Order: sequence, then structure tokens, then C-alpha cells
Amino acid sequence: MKIECNFISPLRRYFSFMSKGFLAMACFASLLGLVQEARAYTLNPDRCTADDIGDDKVAAGRNAWFKRCEPGAYKFVFSEGSEFRMNKVNYERRVYVTYGVPDPEKEGEFLYPGDLKAPTNANAPCSSLPAEWQLIGVCVTGCYAPGQELLFSDGWAKVEDAASIKTQKRDLVTLGNDSTLEQLSTRLSQIKNWIFDLRDAQQELLEFKLTSGGTLVVTTGHPILDHEGRMREASTFKVGDLLVKSDGSFDPIESIVGKTYFGKVYNVNLESDQDLENVVIAQGYLNGSLHFQAGVGVKKLNQALFRKLNIPSALIQN
Repeated sequence: MKIECNFISPLRRYFSFMSKGFLAMACFASLLGLVQEARAYTLNPDRCTADDIGDDKVAAGRNAWFKRCEPGAYKFVFSEGSEFRMNKVNYERRVYVTYGVPDPEKEGEFLYPGDLKAPTNANAPCSSLPAEWQLIGVCVTGCYAPGQELLFSDGWAKVEDAASIKTQKRDLVTLGNDSTLEQLSTRLSQIKNWIFDLRDAQQELLEFKLTSGGTLVVTTGHPILDHEGRMREASTFKVGDLLVKSDGSFDPIESIVGKTYFGKVYNVNLESDQDLENVVIAQGYLNGSLHFQAGVGVKKLNQALFRKLNIPSALIQN
């Protein structure tokens, strides 16, 4: 009998520390139905703008095709028993797989030659993709443009630097659970994994300019905290609305400019599942982590995260 474990090779991208011996053991274990042991090793969901699937039924079709054509890989990727759960995080939106080919000019980068994508029809032929195409990751949504700075335990850092393989900063400053809009508290929260595009892609961004002179550049769906303590998508804000600064003061929006950018955008997936502990500080303003985009926090969009308070006019910058 010929034993094949072709699904292991593409996954080694995520587990570079694994030896060939370990991979062989993983293969053997999976064939014995022991793939649950793989839970100790994590697949990090990436952002996949170039293979964006916004419809849950379409994403389900992609995963159904994957399950039918590569059942061993499917069990490995979704080893926690759900397409809405990965790395012990529950997602409100379905996590789906994406395929591509290695970029010969950029190590660790991938391409979708000719804009070809993996099928989203569950019954599509398993030979729909050329032989050199491989499973390269799983997809969720993401958000900060390069150049935007987040606050870490050792100070401010640009997202692209903090997310780089050489750095991979983990100690991020977030709000504490005892925060109110009148009295914010902070804590150090651990980043479970960074979220960014597998490849450069066209991004739709919004640039906010504030009365104080501050700026914030994010994708249209990025979660931002407003002066009423509600987490809202960036696209819902208008000139005159108030953003919340890290000191709790409010800063009016002077202008919002739409722009396009070709490259990667970034976000963070935090260990904590507490709403306030997923409020981060970007460019000096309170924003949301992936928790409010793809995790259980999606249900909290447009809802007050703090108890209702009267807003002192003195907090509003003019």
C-alpha cells in the first residue's frame, strides 16, 4: 500500500522549526486518526485581500472542495473541529483556505498567477489547480496601513516593523477591564499572532485628519472607538465625529480622505477574549483588534463597551 502525506509539505511553511522526522511522525499520526495532537502547533490566519471571499456560503464551498480533495490536510487545518475556530479563538466569520504558488523572487511570498483562485464550488474537480499550486494559508480580515504606530511595552513601533519575522513584538498596550471613558486604565496584553496579507494587494484606505494634528490611516472596515464608547467600522465615521485619544480626551475629525494603496495591511489577534482588553492604541487613538472584525467581538460593533457616562465638554479638543 502506498502511503502519502502530501498535505504535510505545504504546512511546513507555518512550522519551520519542525524536523523531517517530526513531519513524518505527524504524517503517521494523522493516518492513524490522531491528528488532534496537532493542536499544539498553530496555523496563523493571514489576511487574503487578493483572495477575498466576503460571502460565508462561498467560503463554505471553498472549504468543502478542500475537504473532499485533501481530507488529511482538512483535518490538520481545522483540527479544533470547526471552520469558525482556530488557535483556540472563535471567529464570527468562517475561516477559509487559500492556495497559491511560491514567488521565485521573494522568499516567503506567494502569487496567484493569472488571478487563478482555488474553486469555491464544492464539487469542482480536484485537478482544478495546476500541480505546482499548494495550500499556503487560511484567511481572515486585517487593517492598519504601513507606517501606523502601535504602543508596545517598550514604546511605539510601526506595524510593519513590529510584525516582521525578526521582531514579532508580543507585548501590546491595551485598555484594562476596569476602564471607563472618564478614567482609562491600561495593561500589557499578549499578541497571539499577527495578521497581514500573504501577498501585496490593492487596498482601500481612509486617512483621518484630526483637529489636534493627529492622523490615522486604516482600511474601511477597521474598528475605531468613538466618543460614546462604541466600536465602529472606519467607513461609518464622518467629519465632525470624535475619536478617543489614549488619554481619554476627544479629538474631532477635520477630514476623511479615501485613498488606494498597493501592499500589505496589518492587524493583531490577541490572547484575551475580553472586549476592553482588545482595545489597542494606534497613532495615539483607541482602535480595535481582530476581535472586533472576525472574532466574537463582531457582535459588539456599534454597541457601548463602557457603562454609560456623561461626556465632559472639557475633554473635547477644539
